[in-house]
Amino acid sequence: MFSVGVIVFGMTLGHLPALVMVSLALAAAANGLGLLVAALGKTEAQVNGLSVLLAITLSALGGMMVPTFIMPGLMKSLSLFTPMLGPLQDTMTSSSGVLALNRYYRRWELY
Repeated sequence: MFSVGVIVFGMTLGHLPALVMVSLALAAAANGLGLLVAALGKTEAQVNGLSVLLAITLSALGGMMVPTFIMPGLMKSLSLFTPMLGPLQDTMTSSSGVLALNRYYRRWELY
């Protein structure tokens, strides 16, 4: 998808190592969420329904469907707790790359 964006739309990828790190982190988070849904669902229909609900909700809250600057206050506050918002925006819009990821994830440390 990134190659189509670059070739067709002239999109820039920002800092490539940071983009790779974010992509791997999101893949790990998606796998973990998938395992959680699979463990909680008792039937295939329950797992399918819950998966779609979570994917759409997290995408919308993370700013993938609607830019966060348009969101009302409560949704904007909730978007700060999704794993998608900060890293993707920082990686795509700044030249600091990995340092931007470090700033974003540092607030999740619990010590």
